[in-house]
Amino acid sequence: MESAQSSARKLNSVGGLVVSKNAERLARHKRKMRADGFNRLSVWIAPELAAMLVAERRAGECGGRTLERLLLGAAKPRPKYER
Repeated sequence: MESAQSSARKLNSVGGLVVSKNAERLARHKRKMRADGFNRLSVWIAPELAAMLVAERRAGECGGRTLERLLLGAAKPRPKYER
């Protein structure tokens, strides 16, 4: 089990806040997506639509990309997510 001290060493300080490396990566990715014109959308959908999206999803495809492909005929390339 990891100690609190070793966990704290894995955190970085950004803008006065203590955040994890993953949070920093996600923040960079969000900035890239917004810079490329993408918008984040959270919606409530009917169970039938959820089932359809699961059935239509291709390997390696996120829900947003599946929806975009079904509505627009193709998914726009995204900025690379860097780990």
